[in-house]
Amino acid sequence: MVMNKRGQELTLGTVILIVLGIVVLVFLIFGFSTGWSNLWDKITNWGGGKVNLDTVRQGCELACTMGSVDDFCTLEREVRFSIELTSGEHKGKKVANGTCDYFEKNKVNYSGLNIEHCAGITCSAA
Repeated sequence: MVMNKRGQELTLGTVILIVLGIVVLVFLIFGFSTGWSNLWDKITNWGGGKVNLDTVRQGCELACTMGSVDDFCTLEREVRFSIELTSGEHKGKKVANGTCDYFEKNKVNYSGLNIEHCAGITCSAA
C-alpha cells in the first residue's frame, strides 16, 4: 500500500526553533532601537527593579535585636529604591551606601527605610 503524502510535516523541534528565533529577533530589534541600557532597565523593572528597602530594614532590625555592634555600626549596606514622580511614574533608581546607624541618624534623607533607633547599641563616632 502506497501512502499519498500531500503536505510536509513539521517536527516539534522545528516549531520551537522558529518561535525561539522570532523571540531573539524581536529582542535584538528592540535592543538596537531603544538602546541596550534602556532595555536592561526595563527587564530589571519587570522583576521588581531590585528595590531592597525591606531587606536592608530587616537586616538592621536583626542586627539590633542580636546586639551586633559590627553589623549595625560598621557594615556598609547598599540601598536601592526607585524615585517616584508626582504623576506616579518612576524616574529611575537611587542608590545609597551607609551603615544602619547612618541611615537611622539621617531619617529625613532616607525616610523610606524607617530604621528605628537601636537602644541596645551605641555606635562610636569614628
